[in-house]
Amino acid sequence: MQLGLLLSLQGGLLSFVLLVGEVGSSREGGAVGGKIRSKLMLVNRDRQRMEELVAYHGISGSYVQPGSAVGGIPTAAITGGWRFLYNKNNIQACLEKIQSVGYMQEMALFSTVKFVAHSSGYALGAANWVLEVSERKIVLLSSSSIVPNRHPAPFDSTVFNKADVILISDVRQEDPASKMDMMRVRDRIKASTAMAIQYKRNVLFPISTIRNIFDLLEDIRTHLIAMGIPIGVSAGEARFYVVSPIAKMSLEYANICGEWMTPDHHNNLYEAMAPLGYSVLMKNGTLRTMKTLISSPQEKMEFEEPYIMFTGDHICPDKGPLGTILKQRSNANQTMCIITEPDTPPLADTSALHVESMPLDPRTSLCDIASLISMYSRPTPPAHIVIPNFPESAHWSGRLGDGGRSQVHVYRPGEILTVDLNRAWEKLVITEEVTRIFGPPPAFGCSVRSFETVS
Repeated sequence: MQLGLLLSLQGGLLSFVLLVGEVGSSREGGAVGGKIRSKLMLVNRDRQRMEELVAYHGISGSYVQPGSAVGGIPTAAITGGWRFLYNKNNIQACLEKIQSVGYMQEMALFSTVKFVAHSSGYALGAANWVLEVSERKIVLLSSSSIVPNRHPAPFDSTVFNKADVILISDVRQEDPASKMDMMRVRDRIKASTAMAIQYKRNVLFPISTIRNIFDLLEDIRTHLIAMGIPIGVSAGEARFYVVSPIAKMSLEYANICGEWMTPDHHNNLYEAMAPLGYSVLMKNGTLRTMKTLISSPQEKMEFEEPYIMFTGDHICPDKGPLGTILKQRSNANQTMCIITEPDTPPLADTSALHVESMPLDPRTSLCDIASLISMYSRPTPPAHIVIPNFPESAHWSGRLGDGGRSQVHVYRPGEILTVDLNRAWEKLVITEEVTRIFGPPPAFGCSVRSFETVS
């Protein structure tokens, strides 16, 4: 089986590892060929997150809650009502099939399709892909962000230049009548955190250690300093804790990857400075990383209050550090939990915990995409724009269509659409053996404009 996959954003490998496992257990013996192209940063980030999920469930592997449908896995229940997903061996088998690429590095598939990764602005290493085939340019627009004052490399708008087709695969849903302002959400988070710390209350963030945490750490750090709220290691000063099996590795790895960040962050490398400001907190001991909150005979977990704690992956809060806090209920009435990840599951029991929801989703919306296409696709708009089927899709189809200059297609999950690229010719690639038998003259009643042999 030959696979040709392009991974665009963090989390993509969490799906691919399931595909490798399913094919690997097939009757054909798992003959998966080809390469999966992805940014090196994405590969390392997804590896860290998968290892974190495995650690939460023990050495045997990671699991998913009953009733979930992930990768078509059988629904047989195991201990605790959870179903097995993958283990560390599956992770390694997945990574061996990845070919890492850089931004603007041109690659080719079978000499007929060229593809290039462009920064999407969403996360470190997140990419939008541009495919060129038969003189047609196809843009695969994945999770992207144009929110200012974030750490990843900015959104590369050159992807829209002379595009024939733009396929939009992941956007933030929002009501056209009430557009969300991510900068205001960030201001709310900073203000709520500062107020809690002033009143000597603790603040919890159930959040993955591989994406938004980097901006939140810097936002909160600079805001507390601006408000004159003391942070440090002395009694009564606010502390920071990041708790996850990969916490230390994640924070240290991000701070050596300035080339994947904004120009300002990148320039810090040339001034012998870490790109991200939380490195100062780590050096003076104000920020401490921990693998777990569970004490052992060798180490007793103690925390200086008030503190701001990031409790690791938000997808399984009852299995990670947040679950430990909820079970222990120590000082729960003095603790506020701020939910920032939109897909965070409901917490099991928050009766003694003050919970506030402030979804921080920096992805572009259809409104943002419409503005970007209008701005950067002039004077030749794309012939086709393909968008997901959301409640607001009908509202934005007219604007995206640009008065009939672009044809808008709406797709549903799993649906196959036919888009006519109006290609006048196709590039033909054949082996040397076939060339010796048939030669390069025209065939099948078509004129041969491009002819190439491959070994």
